[in-house]
Amino acid sequence: QDDVNAFAASYPNCTQISGNLIINGATITDLSSLSNIQSITGNLNLQSTSLTNLDDLENLTSVKTLFITNNTQLQSIAGLSSVMELVPVTSLGLVIQGNSMLATCNIPSLCAYISNSSYARTISNNAGGCADNAALVAACYVPPACPEGGIAFTTQAQLDNFAINYPNCTNFAGSIVIGPSSTITDLSPLSNLQTIGGELYI
Repeated sequence: QDDVNAFAASYPNCTQISGNLIINGATITDLSSLSNIQSITGNLNLQSTSLTNLDDLENLTSVKTLFITNNTQLQSIAGLSSVMELVPVTSLGLVIQGNSMLATCNIPSLCAYISNSSYARTISNNAGGCADNAALVAACYVPPACPEGGIAFTTQAQLDNFAINYPNCTNFAGSIVIGPSSTITDLSPLSNLQTIGGELYI
């Protein structure tokens, strides 16, 4: 912790680190002295610290690759949400491992990175939605606003389920067929629709 504080005291106006930033040690509990850092041209390596969150890095918008390992008290990396993207690489690139209390990792930059399966990543031995690669992929998944293609409703239950499954569907690209059915009495589940790209049959 003393090294972190000494850096800030020596370089109070530092906003960019040209190279790697390695933060390593169980005595490190506070990164407030690094809150001015906006970019790291190399890697950010956080390992074996006693940090509980990374909120003090909320001004960081650029970093090459990310290594977060064996931080047993770390519960949140939301402070890295301002990072725009990680550099696509095929070796190393992203390592989140051994953070036993870290259950949420689906910040935008990580979700964008793992969307390409060819980019190297090691995600293991964390918690919840960050437990491993599969858990993070699932946590990052955002269902489509609307179903693809056309759709036909023949029961009221189907209409009701549409509203539940696609609550943000406003612009439907295909055609919609409603009926024939004597059970359909209420079209309010479609009340969010603003445009239909195909045809509407009732």
